[in-house]
Amino acid sequence: LESKSAIIGIEVEKNDFTNQIQITNKAKGNIGGRELSGSIIDIDTYIEIINEISFKEIIQLIKDGHQVEKELFFGTLETDFISTLNPKY
Repeated sequence: LESKSAIIGIEVEKNDFTNQIQITNKAKGNIGGRELSGSIIDIDTYIEIINEISFKEIIQLIKDGHQVEKELFFGTLETDFISTLNPKY
């Protein structure tokens, strides 16, 4: 078998959030008229709420979910590569 590209998907639980992660290699796109190719890391993070919650709690959940998503994203990258991006946590 010869593969031109691969898509890998997993679902993980972290801090009460469900995270669906898909990683694709050899993705192609056009940005500003430039043809680009590379990998795509797609992370969808959500939480199921059963009871009614306040607006303040919703805002906190959004912040918490964003933090979980950032941790998962940066966890997929090599430490040496991350340092070239000069991230601010």
